[in-house]
This record gives sequence, C-alpha cells and structure tokens, in this order.
Amino acid sequence: MRKPIPIEGTVLLLVGPLGLFFSRVAGHLEAKGVSVYKVALPMREPGFRNKKKLIYNGPPCEFRSFIESTIDRYKVKHVLMYGDYIPIHREALIACRAKGVNTIVFELGYRRPGFITVEDQGVNSRSVLMNQNLREAATENRSDKSGIVLNQKRKRYRIAKVLTYILHSLTRYELMGYRHKLQPEPIDLWHQYWGYLSYYIYSVTETRTRKMITGKGKYFLVALQVAFDSQLRDEDRYNSMKAVIIDACKSFAEYCSDHEVALIFKHHPRDRGFNNYLRDIKAAAKVYGIS
Repeated sequence: MRKPIPIEGTVLLLVGPLGLFFSRVAGHLEAKGVSVYKVALPMREPGFRNKKKLIYNGPPCEFRSFIESTIDRYKVKHVLMYGDYIPIHREALIACRAKGVNTIVFELGYRRPGFITVEDQGVNSRSVLMNQNLREAATENRSDKSGIVLNQKRKRYRIAKVLTYILHSLTRYELMGYRHKLQPEPIDLWHQYWGYLSYYIYSVTETRTRKMITGKGKYFLVALQVAFDSQLRDEDRYNSMKAVIIDACKSFAEYCSDHEVALIFKHHPRDRGFNNYLRDIKAAAKVYGIS
C-alpha cells in the first residue's frame, strides 16, 4: 500500500459535499500554513473568503484547460475533490495527471456511516480497494479508531447542510447534465422531508426486522444505492436499483438452500423519500420463488 503524500504546497478544492465539510478541511489546512483556493461554481459552498474563490462560469468541456491554467498560475500541488464521477472532476483528474499534480478524492465512508474515505486514485469501482489484498487489509482493522476524533459540533454542521441543500435546490446550475444528489431540484425538498418523516414511521413498522438483525437471525443484507447515483449511470453491470433487486433475488434463490436464512434489502437513507421498492422486491421474490 502506498505511503500517504504529505500536504505541502498550494491546495485547490473542487466540488465538495453539501455543507461545511470542505470549508472545514480548508480551515484545517490553512491553520497548518497551507495555502488553499476553492473553485467557485454556480452551486454554493459556504465558508470560503472571496479572495480564496476562483470563479468558473464556463462550460464543462472547457474545465480541463481552466484547471491546467489554474495549476500553473497558483503553483498548485494538490487537488481535492468529492467523488470522481462528476464530469468536471474527470477532466480535472486528466489535467492533474498531465501536470504531475497529486489528487485526493473523498467519498462517504464505505463501512462507517458518518466517516469520510480518502483515496488518491479514485473511489467506488475505481478504488484501489477493489484489489482483494488491499480490501482485506482495510476491512480487518475497521474497528480501529486510533487517531480519529469525533467532532462534537455535528448538530451545527447538520443545520448548515440542510440550509445548503435548500439553497442548492432553489439555484439552477448544470453540474452533471442529469439529476444528481449534488444538483437537487425544488421538489426534492419534499422528498427529503418525507424521507425524514418516514424514518420514524419505519422504526415502528419494521420492529420485527430490526430485532432479527440485532438478534440471532441469519440473513443476507443487500445495501441499495441512491436511485440517481452516478455509479448506476456510469457502470455497466446495473443501470437501476430494480436491476440490483432482481439480480439479488435470483442469486439468493439459486445459491441459498437454507430456508432459515432471510434476504434483507437496506434502503439507502438518502433515497428513502424518493423511492419505494416494495413492489419490485415482492415481484422479484414471486418470480424466483422466495417466500
């Protein structure tokens, strides 16, 4: 496994998660004497001083040349971004490789909700953790929390995230060219509210399932993704959550002969207010004879 590259020299931030996370990263780096700049797009990320914002209003197809000129002008050594599926981030990665600039890609933690995954070559299916040996090494020590300090200001950060989401929902801009969680629409405010409300409804109606999960019940767990996530659009194996559900039921019916084992689908919390897959699950279960 490669040794971490120390942050030395100017840092350029691209698109970050909704909320204050990237501004907190910038504050941390600046406190260590690192110069940090933020590419400012029509979507707003609060917490950055105007003199540290680099405005970009051009089309996505010209973003690579913008990054290349920015790297030269500010002598950028590190480029940080949230996810590598965003088209402008792909362009930035190409520019960084051509210029020999270090890249750092953030993603929400794969195994720990609330934690951030940091990789230098890509995330999700492009992650080096797709290599079996590296994946085993990473997951063996997943309970080790040495060096991790949980921030006690999470409530304040959540409020900031909600306000940022509302602002983005009411701001028109093209980031992905299709519907995406970083590019919400006004109707999505209702979906988010319903998702928040339904969490408490399901906590009561799904009591039996929760007891089995935390008890001695045997089961396979399928973690679903957000329906309009980039991975579903850009990867070849699946193009929708319905396809994932069908494949999971088919595989379960073929390879699991123990009738005491259950198949459980875990709805993604960000998708709860947008989609209900109950009919799809029941239909697939009926086709493959799962009771």
